[in-house]
Amino acid sequence: MTTSKKKILIDFVFVILLFISCLDSLFPTGCLKFLFKHIDEGLTILFLIYIIYNYKYAIKFHKKIIYYWIAIFVITILSNILYQYQTIKPILVDALIIWPRFIIGYYFVLIYTNKHHFSMIFSLLRIVRIITVILFALALHDCLFSPFFPKSEFRYFMYSIQLMFPHVTYLAFCAAILLIYLGYTNTKKNNIPFMLMASFLMFCTLRSKAIGFVLVYWLAYIWFIILGQKNSIRIIIISIIAAIFAGWDNIKLTFLDTSRFSPRAVLIKDSFNLGIKHFPLGTGFGTFGTYMAQLFYSPLYVKLGYQNLYGMSQNNAMFLSDSFWPALISETGIIGTVLFILIIFEFLKVSIRCLRINRKAGFSMLMCLAYVLLASIAESAFLNPATFLLFMLFALFERESIYYDKR
Repeated sequence: MTTSKKKILIDFVFVILLFISCLDSLFPTGCLKFLFKHIDEGLTILFLIYIIYNYKYAIKFHKKIIYYWIAIFVITILSNILYQYQTIKPILVDALIIWPRFIIGYYFVLIYTNKHHFSMIFSLLRIVRIITVILFALALHDCLFSPFFPKSEFRYFMYSIQLMFPHVTYLAFCAAILLIYLGYTNTKKNNIPFMLMASFLMFCTLRSKAIGFVLVYWLAYIWFIILGQKNSIRIIIISIIAAIFAGWDNIKLTFLDTSRFSPRAVLIKDSFNLGIKHFPLGTGFGTFGTYMAQLFYSPLYVKLGYQNLYGMSQNNAMFLSDSFWPALISETGIIGTVLFILIIFEFLKVSIRCLRINRKAGFSMLMCLAYVLLASIAESAFLNPATFLLFMLFALFERESIYYDKR
């Protein structure tokens, strides 16, 4: 394949994955709707086959992440066999596609780029800039004039902007990916206008996690990249305070306000109870807090009386899969939760190691982790299709760091 054809293919895959959550809405029915609705699952399966075929390359990179995930898989499948809460289809989709998707995307890019000695990070710059400008223009129009797209709920002083995305959280994820990428490729400071546009998009969602991330990102970017400071303790403390301040209303509603009904609080409480009751294995894949548990309405929800709670019934299940940690604690149990946290620590260690080699690459990797961790408080972040692309970028930044170290 020629370089130009390869670049076109890379741009195409990037755009598809960036807008994966809204592509199926372009087609009301038919084969194209089905194709775009399940394209991320199809790519996940193809990437998994590629990783298995190239397993010798895979085990060269961060063996612990692979071993930890295999242990989680085995333990949680044992839970499914033991308790039999769910049927085979949701179990397999959860176990092979939804849960490991971000790890599969990461290893696919890492193996492919190292096997073929191919770096693609800067080839995306033009398409990313074009997308950023278009989304910024649409968001600005919908803020000031009669909107092209439906708006979300009223918050603070205006209606949340979601553009063509099915929910504002997907626009926030999209803008975060654009911002992190533009920050890395800002070699001559000519990406600053585009970075500000991406930040504006995140503010327009009026989501505390998005606003908190923008504050954290710019504070850290100015400190580490623009000013070139090395002392991280001070800026980390300031960033944490800024994130807590931005997300205080969400934290208060979820964890502190007992006078109001909070589905997330219910999920958190019940996940701990289920984790203890099914100690140490958990309830199994597809049983609690995930999209498959919602789609194939889990018998556990019936036992817990969720069918009588607003937004948690079978006919109205909009709150059942908008939290990550309850799904992790319940489905994988205490052992699985500890192992997953160890996986996060492995990604953190890789980021810090790369930070010492290539500051921009390591910083961008840390920002990928920062956003998905912030988002995980209020949504199923690690299971979100957008995280698939985010961790593919994470692998590209790591590849750039490896290349930089060998020069």
